[in-house]
Amino acid sequence: MAEALDPYSHFSEDLSSELEALRAIFVGEGEFKVEELPRDGDYCCVVQVQPEGLAVGLQFSLPETYPETGPKIEIVPNDKGVLNDGPLLTELLQLLYQSAQEFAGEPVMYTLVDAAKEWLEGRSIRREEEDEGSHSDGEQEESVDGELVTRSHKNKKKSKKLDFDEEEDRKVKGKQKKKKQPVEDDLGPGKKSRMKTASEVISRIQWDKQVRQEDFIIGYLDRFKGVIEKPFTAFSWVDIATVDDYVTLTIPRHRIQYFKYKDQVVWDKNERLDDIFGSTGSNKTILDTVEMFEKENQNTEEKEACDAVENEERMEITEESQQEHATLQTERRQRPSRSANYFFAIRITDPVIRRCVQRIQNAVCDDEPRLENWRTDTARLHLTLCTMRLDGQEDMSKAMQVLKVLQGDISSLLSPVTMLRFQGLDQFHGRILYSAPEESPALAKLSQMLQVGLAEAGINLAGNRPEFSPHMTLLKVDRRATDAFDNTPIRLDHYQQFSQAFIGVQPIDTIHLCSMMDPPRPDGFYYCLGSMDIQSEHSI
Repeated sequence: MAEALDPYSHFSEDLSSELEALRAIFVGEGEFKVEELPRDGDYCCVVQVQPEGLAVGLQFSLPETYPETGPKIEIVPNDKGVLNDGPLLTELLQLLYQSAQEFAGEPVMYTLVDAAKEWLEGRSIRREEEDEGSHSDGEQEESVDGELVTRSHKNKKKSKKLDFDEEEDRKVKGKQKKKKQPVEDDLGPGKKSRMKTASEVISRIQWDKQVRQEDFIIGYLDRFKGVIEKPFTAFSWVDIATVDDYVTLTIPRHRIQYFKYKDQVVWDKNERLDDIFGSTGSNKTILDTVEMFEKENQNTEEKEACDAVENEERMEITEESQQEHATLQTERRQRPSRSANYFFAIRITDPVIRRCVQRIQNAVCDDEPRLENWRTDTARLHLTLCTMRLDGQEDMSKAMQVLKVLQGDISSLLSPVTMLRFQGLDQFHGRILYSAPEESPALAKLSQMLQVGLAEAGINLAGNRPEFSPHMTLLKVDRRATDAFDNTPIRLDHYQQFSQAFIGVQPIDTIHLCSMMDPPRPDGFYYCLGSMDIQSEHSI
């Protein structure tokens, strides 16, 4: 790209000199590009460097205070060959941020490019040595859609057009098949009847007036803690669409292992037990179980019922109390909404993640075109840390003050750099397709610190749930639109090919205080009251 004479004169003298030196080095031996940004943003310019022969490019977003404040560093895909190993990508980013910390206060872009080049070349030598053995076993590397993919001569299936480990995917599927085999053997040669699904059980508990939701317990599989039991009423099965995707959501239904009525298991996926509908041949339904419990507790329940009637007969509702009740109801209706309207978030800016998200969205929407209108714009991709209710300027100022007070602790917590690694997909209620980051104690601690700070400042923490479940939403279908999809817009077969896909890594570099109600910014992201740059410990 042709550059004008002295194209960087409007930058500071030090930055102008550094950019001119980089241009002289990389123009002709790679690609070099500088994009100036609006003055009202977090950064003054973006510098992209693509050295010749390097598997990836680097992008540096420079704040006005650079080099006193370190740059934001991103890895940019190269059409000729992308580094598509998740752990290595994370390791490289961590190395670059640590190097930037070591050279804080000094021009650092060339140093970082050189460090990346040296690191990648070292990895390339190791991989070549490892590949000599693997290729002798009948495997070869091939470029698909501009990316390196390993294939086996023994199994020439079409490669996925997404960066993920096919070998790991094959192992997972193999384990699933092995788990199913013993069940088949126990059941004998006869054809099994279809067992009612967890979704059907949930629907019955919700809508069957002959049972009470509070009498049911769910046992579900947590990826890290194993099977956990919680009351059925702890989950937002119905009201989930009344809040946006940045509110912590409930478990995906395929992780449900069993349902209990009081202390008795009435549906168990692994045991093929169904005493809710009787679909597996027990001829026993939930009403039979309810009747059994009612007979056992009949005397107690009758006594409680009699006491309730006597108490009701003793109550005298005067005209005055009725008026007070009506006044109270009117006041409640006139109160402003107490639902969440702001949230702290980490914006997803990594270009690899955005590109992979678009690929997944394209593939899912190609399979189900009606989902096209429910895609998450990549400019709005984020991970919510906590939500809150801010009423008026005073609350807004308090929330920003919390961020300023905590900036030192947050920077120490995340120092020198903390990465969010996204791999795999899952769904909530068949309506929301998401990717959750790998478990991170620092991320959970960050959310807790913010919530404690807000609570101490008197801020209403509306919308938060006891368990922090961070996720990045790719698609979300409004509950009111699910009827058009037979109540399950997003099915496993829509995204199964990407269920183990490595999507990318995102450094936690900035925390934003975002509005749920205001129009988005010109760049497409949520309107922000303010932001805190982790590296500079500076609130904007």
